[in-house]
Amino acid sequence: MKAEHAHGAYNVIVRPHISEKSVSHNNEGKYVFEIYPGINKKEVAKAIESVYKVKVESVNRIKMPRKLKRHMRHKNLKFRYGKAVVTLEKGQEIEVLPQ
Repeated sequence: MKAEHAHGAYNVIVRPHISEKSVSHNNEGKYVFEIYPGINKKEVAKAIESVYKVKVESVNRIKMPRKLKRHMRHKNLKFRYGKAVVTLEKGQEIEVLPQ
């Protein structure tokens, strides 16, 4: 998906990335989201600010490699996605895991 074809925040953010390591960084104001490939940092920041109503300080992108998936004799490559580590300004938080 190209960045110029993305309309709105839901074509930028796939979902929050929930893992033990990513949840441990939440108290530092860092949150990890899965994003579509080809999206830049400014679009990620704008999408997070519009969906969660918070102020983003910085965004770091990570490209995840494609992985080989096998089913019997067939080999296919899994969908490639990216991750974005979003740092929020002091005193702001996102509720990723409902209590």
